[in-house]
Amino acid sequence: FLHISEIDHELAIQRFGRTIQVDEPETGKEQHISLKKAMDVSKIFKVGESVLVQVSKEPVYEKGAKLTTCFTLPGRFIVLLPNIARMGVSKKIEDRKERMRLKDIVQQLLPEGMGAIIRTTADGADEKEIKKDVAYLSGEWNTILKDFNQAQPAQKIYEDLELSLQIVRDHLDTDVEAIVTDNKENQNDVYKFIKSFAPEFAHVVSYFTEPVNIFEYYNVESQIEKALHKKVPLKHGGSLIIETTEAMTVVDVNTGSFIGKGTMEETILKNNLEAAEEIVRQLRLRNIGGLIVID
Repeated sequence: FLHISEIDHELAIQRFGRTIQVDEPETGKEQHISLKKAMDVSKIFKVGESVLVQVSKEPVYEKGAKLTTCFTLPGRFIVLLPNIARMGVSKKIEDRKERMRLKDIVQQLLPEGMGAIIRTTADGADEKEIKKDVAYLSGEWNTILKDFNQAQPAQKIYEDLELSLQIVRDHLDTDVEAIVTDNKENQNDVYKFIKSFAPEFAHVVSYFTEPVNIFEYYNVESQIEKALHKKVPLKHGGSLIIETTEAMTVVDVNTGSFIGKGTMEETILKNNLEAAEEIVRQLRLRNIGGLIVID
């Protein structure tokens, strides 16, 4: 499913202009508003034509995959926006001078017409490291465009890294003490990957040799099991009931056996405060998005 809001703005203007005169206001914001009112998907794309798209969300139940033409290519220090000339910096990089330094470096390195989101891992990185990341991602995009020109309809022409390597790329920073795997082949793959893009972290990769299951050893199994249950117990006797339908996710908060020392209102407030924290954790743990209703 490709919604009109997920169509690259410049592409939409270009194609829309073939069938109707588009008067572009001076400010981008006004332009966005006027185009949204006027645009019609049928004037941007024709039935049966081939379009380069990226899957932004996998199919869920009866819903098909969510698609976009606003492409993103994640790297170690930046997420490349190959057809959106915008610049963003992770909010976790709080130092103003560092934010400006990184923006200046990336803006100078980016090819014309491209944008980027600077990731938290870029904090303190030197220009040489960032340049390597930008060059790699730009090369990937050029390969995608080349393959698209020769591709058949419905053909997959690009796929992100294997899951374990994605996790390493997206989360490896100075806070990571160890990367532990119980598969020798996977250990080698992870080690080679880190050696190629962040050799200073190669020493954190280790092989798990204990006789017990790695998930049990690190208490991951029990957390996965809890994440599969619709009822989640709260610390002081209350509970959450989490049910996901095709249209939305519903969370019901129950006080259960929770008994406070004050009035009924205070008891409910304390239970709700505890529930609020756990709901956020559960949404992240279960990877729940979309419409969420909490009672």
